[in-house]
Amino acid sequence: MGMTTTMITTITITRTMTSDGLHLLRLQAWLSPSFPIGGFSYSHALEQAVQRGWVHDRETLVDWLDADLRHGAGRSDAILLAAAYRASTASYSAVIPAHAGTQTGKGLVPSTAPLRTNFFGEQPAPTEPYEELGPRVRGDDASILEVAELAAALRGTAELALESTTQGISFLTTIRKAWPNRKLEDLHRLLAENHTTPTFPVVVGVACAAYGIPLALALQFTLQAVIANYIGAALRLMKMGQTDGQHAIAALEDAVMETADEALAATLDDIGSASLSVDVASMRHETQYSRIFRS
Repeated sequence: MGMTTTMITTITITRTMTSDGLHLLRLQAWLSPSFPIGGFSYSHALEQAVQRGWVHDRETLVDWLDADLRHGAGRSDAILLAAAYRASTASYSAVIPAHAGTQTGKGLVPSTAPLRTNFFGEQPAPTEPYEELGPRVRGDDASILEVAELAAALRGTAELALESTTQGISFLTTIRKAWPNRKLEDLHRLLAENHTTPTFPVVVGVACAAYGIPLALALQFTLQAVIANYIGAALRLMKMGQTDGQHAIAALEDAVMETADEALAATLDDIGSASLSVDVASMRHETQYSRIFRS
């Protein structure tokens, strides 16, 4: 009786992560519902619009969000994101690599600089965790601060300001811990020293610039993520199923792409809003008797 010998050959496949793939992974992580910024608790006045019957089905939801993207906060935030990205890039001669802290073999070395009081009246962690990477390349911070101050002031209502600033603070706090980078530390220090509250589009713009993510990609992903969050809110407010929600996301693709393209060519002078219904709904939402969202 013969014996059969089976040979098992193990083939190891090495996958190389391209820069494009890494950019997509980071955008997906930063803009996913699991990123802890509390986006699920905001509806951007959609709750009041549903309460008043202005938005009552998929078609009216798409119309509402399309108008806000093209003519309201969506467009303005896209321009602010692009301006923050460009200002951050112009202020540095090089981008610190994603894992720059390992280059010296010593890891990240805490700073001995004195703690400062930030705009919360708190003492933040040391803001120079990259001393081992060599001297900082500083540029003119005035342009970054200009964008940040405009973004912090450019809100029609208290609730819309709360929506942008709380998410901006949470985004900056989380990304500094999980994806440390000198540009993010410098942004934190610059805003704290000038008592300027972070806003969501500004922090996202600087973070994407810090890691070399193309601006066009950053704009498209951010606008899509914001719209998806609002549609998620609509699913909780209306008799609309998840498939309807996906239909709405698909219907807004053109608005997302065109708004992103417009922001690429725009400057801060082009910022303006014509979405008066959103502002009115936000004002009325502040006194809405029964509600589940913060905006």
